[in-house]
Amino acid sequence: MQTGIRVDASLGTGISPNSLQAWKTGQVLKAMVVTGTPPEAGGGRAVLRIGSNEYAVRSQTPLHAGETLQLEVKRTQPEPVLQRLAAPLPTAGSNRIAEPRTTATLEQTVKTLLTQQVSLAPSLQTLVGKLPQLSTQTAQHLDALLATLPTPQKLSQADGLRNALTTAGNHLEASLQQGRTPAAADLKLQLVQTLAGLSPADAQTTRASLEGMTARISLNQLHSTQPAAAGTHLFVELPVRTAQGFQDVRIEIESEHDGRQENPDTPPNWSVNLHLNLPGLGPLEARVASVGGSVSARFWAEQATTAQRIEGALPTLAAAWRDKGLQPGALHAFHGSAPASEHRLPDASSGLVDTRA
Repeated sequence: MQTGIRVDASLGTGISPNSLQAWKTGQVLKAMVVTGTPPEAGGGRAVLRIGSNEYAVRSQTPLHAGETLQLEVKRTQPEPVLQRLAAPLPTAGSNRIAEPRTTATLEQTVKTLLTQQVSLAPSLQTLVGKLPQLSTQTAQHLDALLATLPTPQKLSQADGLRNALTTAGNHLEASLQQGRTPAAADLKLQLVQTLAGLSPADAQTTRASLEGMTARISLNQLHSTQPAAAGTHLFVELPVRTAQGFQDVRIEIESEHDGRQENPDTPPNWSVNLHLNLPGLGPLEARVASVGGSVSARFWAEQATTAQRIEGALPTLAAAWRDKGLQPGALHAFHGSAPASEHRLPDASSGLVDTRA
């Protein structure tokens, strides 16, 4: 199948007329994709590096950042058109095991083609540092995204936490499938819109971060299960704005619907695992569970002073729960790290694909 790629010299960077004039029909060129085509678009604009020059192109099929291509010059006038060549097939009898160097090259190629998921808070911090260098269009998208992120104060309020969970991006596709308009503040929606609106000048410096954050939310979605009769399991990662920068608050929510309950109106058992590392608190994990109408909580803080502050506030927490009609159970605060839970929240180093061949 022929893959047409048209070179748009008017949008290229570092292009000299001589470099285009030097191409001959039938010549084979080696290229690397600097900026891929828009995700899920089936083609579109991209940037290729051929030799020492970069060229803006329009491709009929998808191109992925980091991909290496062999291209044949099909014509040079009025605008150059390149055709992608298929990789050479192995010769007959060449069924020997790949040498270590070949295997390493294959693994690196696969890693390059796959989107690398990244933690949200560090990536946002990196993008904030790049804002002064970005185009007005891209900066406006990012400013709108940053303005909707929750603060610790908002998360401390029931409505603020509920809104943050709703707009974390985990429910975007479900909302679209059900015909509901997603919230404008939905984090995944804003990341996709920012990606779609990137100017060519910003693509190289920001695309990887935006795609990595989108992949991170998709990974959280894959680790979650949809509400069902048996219960719900949800992973959510919330990037929180603080005076010192961005921090990730990671939440795991589980509910269990016991079909054997005689009274269907009995509230289900549920548990919440909360991981955070906010300024002044240090690493902190909380596990809150409601079983049989009684709500218990355990806290683990790596800083002794934080554990002491939580211990002193437990009576206030119990009184607040009673005011809301909840029955407090066991409440404890510990200095140290929490024991491993049955479910482990995904981190940026976890992966779903083994790239070793």
